[in-house]
Amino acid sequence: MNRRIWTPEERQELRRLFPDTYTAEICKLLNCSYCSVSNQAYLMGLEKSEDFKAMEKKKQGERLAASGLRYRIKPGTPPPNKGKKQMESKLSDIILGRPIGRKSSKTKLTGQEKKIQDLLDKNVSYSAIGRILGVHRLTVSTFAKERL
Repeated sequence: MNRRIWTPEERQELRRLFPDTYTAEICKLLNCSYCSVSNQAYLMGLEKSEDFKAMEKKKQGERLAASGLRYRIKPGTPPPNKGKKQMESKLSDIILGRPIGRKSSKTKLTGQEKKIQDLLDKNVSYSAIGRILGVHRLTVSTFAKERL
């Protein structure tokens, strides 16, 4: 990593230019990186002038206003939810999820009933079956009680 040593002339030039000039332009003039200029300005206690900040804020506002025009609702256009209550229009016909109190018909062990029954017939423990199938022992226990 090469550290840049700032000469007194460069510091004087930075002190003169920094308040009212874009940092990227200063970089080109002094032939150094953006971070180098920013860090040196910070170390010297330099800040952009209030006039420069106000001008930049105004330019940014104009850019944002111009870029957002196509997304604005045109005057006189009725809103898409006019006359509808907020959640009523969204969820009136849609049923989400399973009914309350009903358990899922599909589990991790669905389709492996025969294999589990064979292992249980051989007196293999729930823990061992769980390790074989990659599930918790209580999952095997609950599945066996409810489905087998």
